[in-house]
Amino acid sequence: MAGTANVPPPPPRSTGNAQTDAAALAQWANDFYTAAVRGGYFLNVQEQSQGGSFDPGSLPDPASTTLAQAQTTANEAYAKAVAAGDDANRIDNWYSGTATVTGAATTAAVTFPADKQQPDTTYKVFLSVVSFTGTPGIGAFVPVSTTLLATTGFTLTVQAAPGLGNSVTFNVLIMRTI
Repeated sequence: MAGTANVPPPPPRSTGNAQTDAAALAQWANDFYTAAVRGGYFLNVQEQSQGGSFDPGSLPDPASTTLAQAQTTANEAYAKAVAAGDDANRIDNWYSGTATVTGAATTAAVTFPADKQQPDTTYKVFLSVVSFTGTPGIGAFVPVSTTLLATTGFTLTVQAAPGLGNSVTFNVLIMRTI
């Protein structure tokens, strides 16, 4: 289901058949991405700000704003943030990796690679279970704290050890306030 040129298509209607609906949804997601991102619907270079000054008093009224006005405002805010030189909070300082708690341990040390070490310890840690081996108890899937925050890493603590021969692996995402 393709939309007109550079206009994202509407989502598909549900048929009640899970297999058909899943295929239609996947096709729609691809068509939407193609039109919206690759087709330039949202990322139209001619409508993006090239810098300049920003006055919060000149913000547009949300009830009557256009996508181009919103993009211009966002671009101006980004330009101001870059001009401020706040390198500590740049997205490229974020880190994504994994941490595995194994056996009788209730902790796992997370060490950032040299190029992802943080400028300070004000980062946020987000965790989600990605895999496990064996039959760990439910407490092994529950992170209770992140301690020993350092610029080089931190320690993840779970509620209970996975047990001998078991492990739980977490996805780790480190984000900074922008």
